[in-house]
Amino acid sequence: MINYIKPECMPYYYNKEKIKIDNTKGVSQSIAYTTDGYLLPCCWCDAPSTKTDLVKAGLYDENLKLANNTSVEDILASTAWGEFINTIMHSPKNAAWCCREKCGVVDE
Repeated sequence: MINYIKPECMPYYYNKEKIKIDNTKGVSQSIAYTTDGYLLPCCWCDAPSTKTDLVKAGLYDENLKLANNTSVEDILASTAWGEFINTIMHSPKNAAWCCREKCGVVDE
């Protein structure tokens, strides 16, 4: 079982220190834009097997379609995205499967 998630899709804070993604190793992921008009944390989350978790998280709400917003920032600053990130950082066992599977860390 994972202990925490070290997201490769965004800079994040750990113990009040901002952790930046190391792009020089080619391991970071970018935000994904789906064919049906939504932004997702990364391409790993854009799979039929992960959609249920992201629907529950609110990332597939109609009001978060890019066509229904004036900017990407509006979407990323939404309540749904804030709660999604909060879950990743503070309740990793409740995070979306794709986040747990791809970015979860097990301390032994």
